[in-house]
Amino acid sequence: MAGAYAAVVSLRHVLEDILHPTWQWILLDRRQIQSLLENITSLQHFLEDYHALLTSKPEAEDGLESQMAKASYAAEDIIESFVLDQILAPSQVQVERILTCFSQDFPKVMQDVDSIEKKVMEIKEKIGVVKDQQPVNSLQPAAGFSRIVAPGSRDAMVGFDSHLHQIMERLIGQEAELQMISIVGMGGIGKTTLASNVFDHPTIVENFDIRAWVTISQEHSVREIF
Repeated sequence: MAGAYAAVVSLRHVLEDILHPTWQWILLDRRQIQSLLENITSLQHFLEDYHALLTSKPEAEDGLESQMAKASYAAEDIIESFVLDQILAPSQVQVERILTCFSQDFPKVMQDVDSIEKKVMEIKEKIGVVKDQQPVNSLQPAAGFSRIVAPGSRDAMVGFDSHLHQIMERLIGQEAELQMISIVGMGGIGKTTLASNVFDHPTIVENFDIRAWVTISQEHSVREIF
């Protein structure tokens, strides 16, 4: 559950960032991005609302969470690579080539997510937990997670609170020296989600006049980043 949830939330944050006015200059079909965002948000709510019922009937999952994680990470990789390649493109000709590649790869991502969305609807019907047909108290949120909407409109995952506060204490403590804080761990545990919650936390926003979010690929140039 944690891996799928972290992957879905991470992708949702990427999509929301791309749709932000700051990134209007990036060339892409924003209707497609908005459509994917709506589907991913729906999957996130499904994981939050129906997880307890799914775990009580594991036969209903049928590897669905694994498919969600795989599709979400694939979509995030394609989108982030596309944005980075476009930023670093040396010419308009190269930008057009990048757009062509993206237009070939992105539909596959949409198909995978649409397929998962259909399976989600089938599961809801199969286990008889369509929200409109059940009492409110019969629907419990996902174990270990809580939908918390912060002022920055990002989700916080319960269980990460201690890590969140530790990082914030280091960032706004009395230490005057420049610091580098690494968040490490295996893929899918929510490192990006934790970092984004720190980045958008009201206390951090209040204490730092300038903040920057940079996505770096494996092959990069320090000069180009700064």
